[in-house]
Amino acid sequence: MEPVSTFTMTRVKKTSKNGSLRAGEVARLTGGGADTLRHYERKGLLLPRRSSNDYRAYPYHALERVILIRNALAVGFGLDELAHILKIRDAAARHAAKFMR
Repeated sequence: MEPVSTFTMTRVKKTSKNGSLRAGEVARLTGGGADTLRHYERKGLLLPRRSSNDYRAYPYHALERVILIRNALAVGFGLDELAHILKIRDAAARHAAKFMR
């Protein structure tokens, strides 16, 4: 598996009125599949919201997260190991955000 090339956020067309993307859109934009996104969700790597009709709704920054996951897998990280690392990273970001307000 080779590292995934990055993409430019300006190339993403915002199709949703609520500021989110559906699983198929994220899969298409990141070159993966919806099944892969669901697997990442089960492992705790992605945390989509649910829309009123119970569809998964991914924020736009989930695109960067999927690319990060795929690149980490390409260089040898495992999903469980990566989930642990990202949990720590996310907690640190939330903590830092408290001081930015």
